[in-house]
Amino acid sequence: SLGKTLLMGYANDNFDIDLKTTNHIVENSTDTLKHLTSGPLFPLVHGVVPEDLRCSWTLWERSPLNLHANWSHVVLQRGWEDLLSIHRDLPDKAGLTHRDRFNSWKMLSDLIHFSPAYFARFKDCLCDPEVVEAIPVIKTPIIAVHAMDISVKW
Repeated sequence: SLGKTLLMGYANDNFDIDLKTTNHIVENSTDTLKHLTSGPLFPLVHGVVPEDLRCSWTLWERSPLNLHANWSHVVLQRGWEDLLSIHRDLPDKAGLTHRDRFNSWKMLSDLIHFSPAYFARFKDCLCDPEVVEAIPVIKTPIIAVHAMDISVKW
């Protein structure tokens, strides 16, 4: 019933088990290797509704695998560098960007927590890093599923 809500994520894990017997009988010799899959289900949280997930047609229209796609809509492969442009990062009055301020904070944090004891005295002066766009932390319940035999029968 949870899967029918269409608001579940699936993570599959395939594994093999060799079910050997202690009595080796040639007449009853069978394949003892079983190919199984298991994995958890987890509900999509943060207010996700089915309408949010109705994007398969849009994805297919923009897929490079779609031979009939309008190439003006096709999104080419992107790399990690494209993530750097998600948030506009203008320098502040001191000439520092969000990344510069975070890198400065991280260096100070590492000095305070992992360097000689002298720097520990500045622990109370270190504030939390600047928040750019916070996503609320929600504990996601994980629902375990039973292992299923996925052996291919020819």
